[in-house]
Amino acid sequence: MDDLHGLIVCGGKSSRMGVDKSLLEYYGIPHRYYLFNLLQNFCQSVYLSVNIFQTENLDNSYSFIIDAPEYSNIGPMSALLSAWKKFPQASWLVVGCDYPFVNKEILQSLISQRNKRATCFHVDKNNINEPLFTIYESSFYPAVIESYHQQNYSLSKLLANENVNTVKLSSGHFLKNVNTMDEFFAVKELLNIQSL
Repeated sequence: MDDLHGLIVCGGKSSRMGVDKSLLEYYGIPHRYYLFNLLQNFCQSVYLSVNIFQTENLDNSYSFIIDAPEYSNIGPMSALLSAWKKFPQASWLVVGCDYPFVNKEILQSLISQRNKRATCFHVDKNNINEPLFTIYESSFYPAVIESYHQQNYSLSKLLANENVNTVKLSSGHFLKNVNTMDEFFAVKELLNIQSL
């Protein structure tokens, strides 16, 4: 299989949060940089996926890919297609910027079960394949671009309809993402308790 590259998806509108979720801090630095540093342990290279407005406050010591104009306003698929536009032969480990509980063990468990198309976590409780914690192999690109041309922009539905490798989980606690300030403060409190 191709070398694995990391993509931290930061370009969402964060409308429910009211602030850029990728800049929230759980471990002392903006979470997008925390995840970037974490993925460097597993990937040949790592990139922040950002929209054009986020480039104003980026630390330029971190590599980034700006959403391509033709893929704007289609959700997380924009990040993946923009990354493939820049590096069409790459396989991508895609992680959303709003997962505070990601760690090395979780990443290793996904990577160890890679197959030739895509590998994602499936949470039985929600009956969903998690699109923002998935390895998209370069061989999966035709399926994504075809879905885009059909104006089907949901990566979750695509993963459900395609033959992909699912890593089954009864509980997806570590896949909890943070969408509101109340959730952010609750997670911060939990992390503080765990660190005592």
